[in-house]
Amino acid sequence: MSKRPSIRPRLNLIRHTVTDVENGDGHVDDDFDSIHEHHELEALNSNSDTDDSEATMRAKRRDARTILGFIHRNGGYIFFAFVFFFFLRAGFLAGDNRLHINVGMDLSLSSGNYEMGKKATLPSSEAGWIHTPIVEHPISKLMDSAEERYRNKLAKQSTTLKAAVAEYKRRYGRSPPKGFDAWFAYAKKHDVKFVDEYDGLMEDLQPFRELSGQEIRRRTEQVGHLPSIDLVRIKDGNATKLKLNTEFEDDEVSARAEGFSMMIAQFAHLLPDMDFSINAKAEGRVLVPWEHRKYPNLTQQDSSDWRDDGTVWEAWRRTCHPRSPARRVLSSLRNTFSSPHKNYLSKTRVSLNSPEFTFVDTTTAQTTDFCSNPHEHNNHGHFFSDWRTIPVLYPVFSPARAKGFMDIRIPSHYYYGSTPRYTYGWDPINLELHEVDKMEVPWNEKRDKVYWRGATTGGGNHPAGFSPQYQRHRFLRMASSNSTTPHPLTFAHPPSSPSASHYITTTIPQQSLNTEIMDTAFVKVVAAESYPGGLKALKDDHRFSSAVPLG
Repeated sequence: MSKRPSIRPRLNLIRHTVTDVENGDGHVDDDFDSIHEHHELEALNSNSDTDDSEATMRAKRRDARTILGFIHRNGGYIFFAFVFFFFLRAGFLAGDNRLHINVGMDLSLSSGNYEMGKKATLPSSEAGWIHTPIVEHPISKLMDSAEERYRNKLAKQSTTLKAAVAEYKRRYGRSPPKGFDAWFAYAKKHDVKFVDEYDGLMEDLQPFRELSGQEIRRRTEQVGHLPSIDLVRIKDGNATKLKLNTEFEDDEVSARAEGFSMMIAQFAHLLPDMDFSINAKAEGRVLVPWEHRKYPNLTQQDSSDWRDDGTVWEAWRRTCHPRSPARRVLSSLRNTFSSPHKNYLSKTRVSLNSPEFTFVDTTTAQTTDFCSNPHEHNNHGHFFSDWRTIPVLYPVFSPARAKGFMDIRIPSHYYYGSTPRYTYGWDPINLELHEVDKMEVPWNEKRDKVYWRGATTGGGNHPAGFSPQYQRHRFLRMASSNSTTPHPLTFAHPPSSPSASHYITTTIPQQSLNTEIMDTAFVKVVAAESYPGGLKALKDDHRFSSAVPLG
């Protein structure tokens, strides 16, 4: 009888295989197949195989101990490297940072490719028409709603001084200021419609109520020494302009201070001696950091404006809450140009909720929250202004302000002291103003088009390279595009119906639509160096034409 083979070699192989799995080799199925297929051969060479397997296992264990030891000794560095890489991806590289000045349009535009006298051929047959569920145009509803709100507000206005005083106390929880009776009489004499509406004024003045009159006068004189700030001084019933900063020559020649002087000239004799600090620029100037508004007694407040080491956006985002995305560096820097603009020329089936019939129902600037959506600031030119902001609560009077600014709003000087070239009826040759402009065209001879002319302004150049995102640049590219991309067009059918209740949608090329209803162009280049590619790129991407009279 032959000798039965020993089972020990098989057990050794099984033990080695399991050990390999525990050490991470993970070849269980293959090793056990090898047991069944080659156990006879292994039995004959059990001694040498056992020695080789044990040597191999010792080497693997040494390698594993070496790797685990390295990880144990350098675990902290590996962890921080992982965290850094994670935040790098989540912050700076989360968005596509390529420049997106294309909003679905062909930017290869030039004045030579745009024929203004050419009549576009719009679809006249019913081929391709789509019957839509729209029965009433949204603009009509918005107009009716606005008219109703206006009539309701007008009907609630006070008609007597007693009623006006009572309404003032009810709304604002305080008595009207001294001289309110004279103001009310003046308002009624000049047929002022809204004699009870002071919400905007109260909002602007509220932060200054915490200051004494003496402190307000001190700050007014102090801010008057800053560049592009003029003073209008009322002394003995007369209003005069003062320019305390003589080192800086402003190209707007104090036009806004002149307009403000004309505005108050009729009742300056009723006002006490006082000074008004008037902003010479169209942009807001006062941006007080959130911490200084929350804790106004902080002593470390810098009254100087920023120079080359800052921007309007950097100053503005400090007005946000410290925990807002705008105050977090990664959130405020990420996604430059990566958020695509809403493409109103995209091909889409028109419905009540489509971009074709989406219209704003308010003109307030409060609808955009840049503190929560900091990347959207790239599309607004006032964040790239070249003019310096003021980080302290100074009483600066400005014709307009955006959300976050703390200027005190006053009517635009164009209503009182307009620049001649922007004034209807101005004769630049004889230097006189006519009631009817000599270039006026009778209404029935005017073209039925959206007409726009202007300069390449809309923002500054600090920092440079963002002008393609400014509102008027984007509008002009959209309105003068030569693209042949089909665009949905929805119109009343029949179009002559005074109260249309049925609408049809079809598609036509963008170029045909723009030629038919749009006539837009730049007429003057301002700061061409701020546009990527310079003057040539600016003219290649936009249509230019000659200036025309306001008539």
